[in-house]
Order: sequence, then structure tokens, then C-alpha cells
Amino acid sequence: MRPDTYEVPFPMLLNRAFEILLGFRNTRTYNGIQIKNLQRILVIKCLNTCDSEEWTQHLLNLTNQAKDFIKIMLIKPTDDETFRLDNILGKIADEDVRVYVVVFKEVSFAIDLNSLYTKRILIGKS
Repeated sequence: MRPDTYEVPFPMLLNRAFEILLGFRNTRTYNGIQIKNLQRILVIKCLNTCDSEEWTQHLLNLTNQAKDFIKIMLIKPTDDETFRLDNILGKIADEDVRVYVVVFKEVSFAIDLNSLYTKRILIGKS
């Protein structure tokens, strides 16, 4: 984290293992906050208890507001129809949540990602 701007230089995804932990036992520092997901662990060291409580309140507010904008990075495909990306995005969009999908144009000699097919399917479902 950059101390001058308080920006985290990597995404912290809200996945099934997302947790916000407090206390010395979890953070190994007094007045610390640990933000944890499947990929990373971020420990924020606060100057005092008041700062720690303020950061915690902001984090809880942000996670509660995460119903308005979703960014998904798809890593591996699955064979289960319920976990197909178009089906998941359809369920999310049905709840009036904006869904943005970025499909990169593939380099055909490296790997075939079926980008054009993906684009057509997702646009067809909108």
C-alpha cells in the first residue's frame, strides 16, 4: 500500500475466503487490520485504536456497497453449466447490477481463446 495515497497496487477480490480480521493474534501488530482472500493477505498497520476502528468501518461500508459494480477475472473454465460465466453474469444482471466484461482480442498463433465467440454470446444475452 502506498502510504501517501492509500492505494493498494493489486486487486483484492471479494471471493469465498474474503475476511477482515482484527487484533494482534491475526495481524501480529497492535491496532492492525488483516484483509484476506484466496490470493493475498494485506495487513494494515494503524497508529492507534481509533484509526483501526475507522479503517474497519470504511472496509465494512465498502464490502456492503459491492452490489453495484462487479469486475470479474476469469482464470480457468469449468464444465458445470451453473458456473458458466454467461449464466452467472445473467443472474447478477437480473438483480439490476451493472456488469462490465472486457474481452481481450486473442493472438491466434499463441492460444485460441474464442474471443469473438465469447463476445457474440455475451452480447446476445444482454
